[in-house]
Amino acid sequence: MAATHSSSVASCTQIRTLGLSYRDAPVEVRQRFALGDCTTEALLKELAGEQSEWFVLSTCNRTEFYFCADGEHTLDALERQLRASLAHYLGLTPAELDLLKRRDGAAAMRHLCAVACGLDSAVLGETEILQQVKHALARGHETSTLGPTLHGCVHLALRCGRRARAETEIASGRVSVASVGLSAARDALDGDLGGLRVMLVGAGKMAQSALGYLLDEKADALPAALYVANRTLARAEALLAKARTHGVADARPVELASVPAYFPHVDLVVTALASERAEPLFGTPALAALPAWPRCVVDLGLPPNVDAAVLAQADVPYIGVDALDDTTSQSRAARQAAVPAVRVLIEEELAPWVNEHVATSRQALDALFRRFSDVSRCESASQASSGLPRTKEQLEAYSLRLVRRLLRPLVQHRDAAESAEALETVAQLFVNEATSSRGNSGEQGEARRTEVKEQGDSATEHASATKVADGATTDAPQQTEPQREGVATP
Repeated sequence: MAATHSSSVASCTQIRTLGLSYRDAPVEVRQRFALGDCTTEALLKELAGEQSEWFVLSTCNRTEFYFCADGEHTLDALERQLRASLAHYLGLTPAELDLLKRRDGAAAMRHLCAVACGLDSAVLGETEILQQVKHALARGHETSTLGPTLHGCVHLALRCGRRARAETEIASGRVSVASVGLSAARDALDGDLGGLRVMLVGAGKMAQSALGYLLDEKADALPAALYVANRTLARAEALLAKARTHGVADARPVELASVPAYFPHVDLVVTALASERAEPLFGTPALAALPAWPRCVVDLGLPPNVDAAVLAQADVPYIGVDALDDTTSQSRAARQAAVPAVRVLIEEELAPWVNEHVATSRQALDALFRRFSDVSRCESASQASSGLPRTKEQLEAYSLRLVRRLLRPLVQHRDAAESAEALETVAQLFVNEATSSRGNSGEQGEARRTEVKEQGDSATEHASATKVADGATTDAPQQTEPQREGVATP
């Protein structure tokens, strides 16, 4: 049963996400959006505001930005701020920024829950993503960019992730990105990982998962030697201590700058290091002159840690994040069968937010209906009391005035709109179906928005010039409805 949610979490209608994942672009494009810890911290500090909240999730397979608006800030304004900051910090072009996929409201929350449950992972049900979401949550609190709304949303997603793994078979087989990468390495190394000399670069969650797989009792045998390189040697030592307790006698730390020198002396290299650099950490200058090569390289970093082109020239098998294939895993069928149950679980957790949104929408529609009814009764009473004969011109003037009064708030919003999305909404509601069916992107979408505004302006000018025969006041609002199919604008 879904847990009870705190009332401090705001309505889901305030939330938006922009993101890019392995489903949307290859690694060459995704690495342009990759954020290291330092860049993420700087970006969050620039985006932070008293009336907005931000949450950033950046992994080897995705970069996603979640934000919510409060007070005078609108989602569109925050999105423009985000795009400008990404262009500044990452040098992204407008065309690259247009690759980001937008989700609003409950759709954004549903996506975050699916991510935490492993449904949107390259390796279905993988376990590293929960730790990555927790890390992003901690970073949001450290930078003070996470408020009650997104705090509640992220905790809901984590709860979904924990429930999914406890109540379904979505994580059957202890599957992870690292395990799939090492399984591919086993295939490249004649089906045997036992007795290898292994270089592990990194000491984060992905590297820990890789080490766990190498030390697991299901693995063929223990490594003959293990070398761990990391920016912080203390963290490398923690992994080495674990290896020693499992019986790996030759377990040594390595300076990060010395990693290429070890390549000729190891059989398998596994890299999982976060990097702020656009180019690989270990590229042509360091690798081209090596006298010998490892037998296989598994690169789980984004951007990639190793230059794949150099390895290809040396005929060394290279397994990057986009090459991971989970389809042949024995546990894949059980995990795939669990997907419907996980989706039901997510909907259970989301139900309070969705119900709140539906209730709010119904209240707005009820208020709109009452307003329209009151205006209609008022105008009808005014016409009935005039006692004048109903000529065609008088009826048209009455209809025009009624429409103006009904649509006054909408047209005022149109005239003050800062975004194309607002005008697009007006177009979808009030322009004829033939126009609406032409699409909402590129030149056609722009033409449609222009048509909406021109028609509204034309109707406004016409209304100003109309002489109302039954004594209409001159200070009545001078806007009217854009022309629709089958309804001629007076």
